[in-house]
Amino acid sequence: MSIRNKSARAAKQQSLVESYVGSHSEIVTATAPSRYEGTACIITCHNYGKFLAQCIESCLNQSAPFESIVVVDDGSSDDTAEVTQRFASRGVRYVRGEWKNYSAARMAGLSAAPRTPFLLFVDADNSLSRTYHERLRSAMKEPNLGAVYGHLLRFDETGTLGLSESVRPFDRHELRRGNLADACSLVRREAFDQVGGWQMEGFLTDWMMWLDMTRHGWQLRHVPEAVLNYRIHGDQMSNARHGNWDFHVAPLRQACMIAVVTLFSGRRWSLERHFEWLARLDWKRENLHIVAIDNSNDPEFSRELKTRLADCGMAFSYVADRSQALTDVDAASFAGSREHRSQNAYTLATHLARLYAVARQHVPSGADFIWSVEDDIEPPADALHHLCKGLFRYPKAGAVTGCARSRFEDQWILWREGSAFIAPPPADEYTPVDATGFYCTLVRRPVFDAIAFRPTRDWSMKNCAYDWAAMHDIVQSGWQVLASGSVRCKHWQADGSFI
Repeated sequence: MSIRNKSARAAKQQSLVESYVGSHSEIVTATAPSRYEGTACIITCHNYGKFLAQCIESCLNQSAPFESIVVVDDGSSDDTAEVTQRFASRGVRYVRGEWKNYSAARMAGLSAAPRTPFLLFVDADNSLSRTYHERLRSAMKEPNLGAVYGHLLRFDETGTLGLSESVRPFDRHELRRGNLADACSLVRREAFDQVGGWQMEGFLTDWMMWLDMTRHGWQLRHVPEAVLNYRIHGDQMSNARHGNWDFHVAPLRQACMIAVVTLFSGRRWSLERHFEWLARLDWKRENLHIVAIDNSNDPEFSRELKTRLADCGMAFSYVADRSQALTDVDAASFAGSREHRSQNAYTLATHLARLYAVARQHVPSGADFIWSVEDDIEPPADALHHLCKGLFRYPKAGAVTGCARSRFEDQWILWREGSAFIAPPPADEYTPVDATGFYCTLVRRPVFDAIAFRPTRDWSMKNCAYDWAAMHDIVQSGWQVLASGSVRCKHWQADGSFI
C-alpha cells in the first residue's frame, strides 16, 4: 500500500471514529416508545463489577428498549451483586451461579429471560451506543438473516483507540478465514436454537456459532452504524488465547465441512490401509465427506471400495469413471510405473487433471475446504489440525500441504525456485512453496473452485504436471501455498514398505 493510500485510509478511519464518538458516546434516557419489541438482553459478568453499571445503563437507555435485561453473575467475588441490585427497580433481573464458563452463563441467563424472537448478549466490560439495538433491529429484515452485527469502537482508560479492524462486512468464505463479528450481535432465536446455542467448550464460541449458522443456510449482515463500545483492559479473557493458534482450530473442527477427495486407481494393496487411516483420523466425523473417484475399471475392486465406503461411518460420494489414460495399460499399473509415467507424462497429466475436475463436480456445496489425499499416502492422524491451523494463521494461504517423499526420486515433493526440498520444514512451521502435489493438500473452497485443472503450467509439454500447474495458478492469483512441517506423510509402496 502506498503512503498516499495509507494516509487516506487513516484519515477516513479518524473521520469515522470522530463521527461515532460524537454521535454515540452520550447516554440519554429514551422517552419515545420502542418501535421494536421482542429482544432479550443477557449481560454476563465475572468480577467486572467496576464496569457493570455503565454497561447496564447503556442497555437501559437504548432508543429502542429491550423487552428484558438479565445480569448473569458467574461466580464473582466483587460487588457485582450490589451493583445489579441498584437497577432492580428498573426491571433488571439478577441470576447467580458457579459455572466458570461464559457460554454456560449465557445459556443460564437465557433461561431466566422471557422467550423472545431475538437475543443480544453483552459482556459486562463493554457498553452499547444509544441506538445500537434500534439499528440492528432495523437491519434484521430478511427471514434468512441469522444475526446482524455492528462495529467495535475500542477504548481504554486513556480514551478512544479507534475502530476494530477485525470487524468486516459479511462474506461466507471470509468468515472461514477468521471471525468477523463480536458475540454482542443481534441473533434470531430460530437460528440460535437450530445450532444449539452457545458451545460449552473452548474459546471463540461466537465465531463457532456464526460458522455453524452459515453452514445451516443462515446469512449475517454488518451494520456499521451500530456501535459497540469495546473496552480494552488487562483482565480480558481473550488475552489467554493471544498468540496460541491452536485455539482457532476448534471452530473449524466443530462447524466446517471438509470434503476428502481421493482418486482410486485400483491398487488393492492400498485400499485396506487407506480406510484404516480414515478410521484413525482425528476429526469430527459428521464434518467429513469423502469424494471417491473410482478409475480402476475393476469390478471386484469397485465392489470392495463401495463396501468400505458404506462401512466407514462418514458421508460419501462414489463416482465410477471408466476413462483410461492408456487403453493398453490398466490404471493401477500406470500409477505405479515410473516408465509409463515418464514416457506418457502429458497423457497422464491430462487424464488426472480431468479426474480432479470430475471430483470437483461431486464436492458438496456445503464443503468449506477440500482435502486431496492420494490412496497411497498416509498423513498423520492429527494432520487436519495442523493444516487448518496454517489456513487460519496465514490468511493469504490458499492451500496448505503436508510433506511426503517421492517414490521415484530421493527428494521431498516440495519445490521452491526450481529446487526440490532436501528436508521438510521443522515441526509447527509453515514454509511457502512454489510447487507440490495433491497427495495431502488442504485447499480453501473458493481457491479450489477457481482452479482450471490442466496438464501443464507453461502451455508446453516440457512441464507436464497437473498439480504443479494448479499450484502455479494458485500463487499467480495472489494466494500462498504453504508446507506444514508437522504433517509428514507415509508414502506406501506395493511391497508393504513406505518412504
